Order: sequence, then C-alpha cells, then structure tokens
Amino acid sequence: MHRTEGTDHVDNFFNNGPPGTIVEENWLNSVQEEIIAVLTAAGITPKTAGTDTRDQLVAAITALIGEKASDAVYDASWDGVTDIAPSKNAVYDRIELIERHLAKGYIMGGWTDASTAVIEDLIFFSETSQAIAATLDTAKYGGAGVNSATKGYIMGGCDAVIEDLIFSSETSQAIAATLNTVKSYGTGVNSSTKGYIMGGYTDAVTAVIEDLIFSSETSQPIAATLDTAKRSGAGVNSAAKGYIMGGWITGNIAVIEDLIFSSETSQAIEATLDTIKHDGAGVNSADKGYIMGGSSGANVTAIEDLIFSSETSQAIAATLDTAKKDGAGVQYGYV
Repeated sequence: MHRTEGTDHVDNFFNNGPPGTIVEENWLNSVQEEIIAVLTAAGITPKTAGTDTRDQLVAAITALIGEKASDAVYDASWDGVTDIAPSKNAVYDRIELIERHLAKGYIMGGWTDASTAVIEDLIFFSETSQAIAATLDTAKYGGAGVNSATKGYIMGGCDAVIEDLIFSSETSQAIAATLNTVKSYGTGVNSSTKGYIMGGYTDAVTAVIEDLIFSSETSQPIAATLDTAKRSGAGVNSAAKGYIMGGWITGNIAVIEDLIFSSETSQAIEATLDTIKHDGAGVNSADKGYIMGGSSGANVTAIEDLIFSSETSQAIAATLDTAKKDGAGVQYGYV
C-alpha cells in the first residue's frame, strides 16, 4: 500500500484543487489489491460486480480475528502456542477455575475421640465450612500437610501412606508412593516443586527428611537430615527455604533448623526461639514466618517471628487471646 503520488498531490494527500490531484491507476489498483489480499487470507473468493454485497471485507476481518482468538479451554495445552491467543471468554473461564482452586482450605483427617478420615473445607469467600464427599482411604491423625498448585497431600500420620486431594475435582486417594517409614507428627514444608516431611515420630523421634516430588509423585528420604531428631515442630517456608521451629526431643526445644530447597541441605540456624516449645502453629508471609502458641510445659499465648532475610527471631508484641497448642496454621496469598 502506498499514499497517492498523483499529479498535484499535497504531501501525498489528495487535494480538491484547483487543480485537483489526479487519481492514478497505480494507486487505485494498490487499494484494490490490499483489500483483495485480506479476502484471500481469509479464504474468501471476491464477488463480481453483479453479485457484490459489500460485506466481504468485514467478513474476512472477522474470520481472521476468529482464527487468532480461540475459545478452547485455556490450560497446559496452550504452552508453546504463539500464533493463537485465548479469547476473553477462555481467559475468564480459566480465572474462574483458578479462583475455585484457590478459594478453599481443607483439614484432612485428625482426631475426635478416634482417628477420622473426614475432609472438611473452608470456603474463603463465604467463610462457610462443610465436609466434602471425598474422604481419606484410612482414618488418621498426626499427618504432615503439603501442597502443589493442583493437589494437597497428607504424608504419614500413624502410617507411611501418602494420600492426595485433587483440588479441581475434590477427590482423594492414596498415591503409589509411600514414606520409607511409618511416622506421625512430622513437619510439612514445600517448595514449588516438592513437599517435605521433616522429622516426626516412628517408635522414637527421627531426624529423617523425606521428599515428595509433585510432578512424578515419588518419595524418598533426602541425603540431608535434621541436626537433632525431633517431632511436633512448626513448619514455615520462604521462597528459598523451609524451617522447622521448636519441637520435642525428650523435652521442648527452641532450635530452628532450615532446609535449603535448591541444595537440599539442612542445619540449625543461629537464631532460636525465645522460649522452648512444641506443637505451635506455623504461618508465613513473604517476609516472615511465625510460630503461634504451643506448649512449653503449659500452653502459651506467645507469637514468635522468624525474619527470612536476616534469620533473626523474637517474640512479637501481639499474643493469642488464649494459651493453646496443637493449632493449625493457614494463611492467604502464600504457599
């Protein structure tokens, strides 16, 4: 396409004159063929003068846009596709799906007056809760919870079984992988690709760290172990590390041990809790982890932090309203 170069044009624009710009053959053919090229790209055959409906250009543009925006389900199959974009409706459907997945928390199993297999949800938007249809394959308590983007897992809990919860369908079953040893009261942390159960209790406290690779759903002990065998610590994680805060050996401890996700090495960090304790609840923001409550021989109300950047720890001013242990930690916006 080019601007007119006809005689008496003004900066390549038509001029009424006098004298007016001459409409040249070359320019008219250029305009015609530019339009014909759009029709050809859309697979539309140009009509004749006697059949012209004056709507073929808009039909061609509509067809070409339609080919570049797909209403197909927006999922992993889109990975690597660069010549077609999802339609607004497809993106909206995907957002709704993600919101449904992120809109709930779950408690899997536990202890009432006996072990239970019930899974209960909490819908964040409405703050309503109910038991879902799925249940664990076996009733249990004391399992460690970890999650990927699409599934939650309960690892161990008086057995070596690992059971999943598929968020999209809310179905649950034991996966093929199991822990190497039967254990309960381990501490769960996770990176974006793996979950880990740190320590726990077999027939004694253990220092073993076992992983769960989300993509393959295989599990094995990693080379690193905790510096000291322990159970009932509080798990928190930054983007780079998981931490087990406090716990129980033959008594309460104040030690904080890390797990570096990239190297899978573990050691006690310099910082310790202000008070020895076990069975606190772990939560974390992007910058800090917290252990809330717990037992130091008696239940406590203290909340202690762990600043990820400096790995320093102290009790914060806020406390729980009532002293308690064995709480469950959840948070919004962070894994």
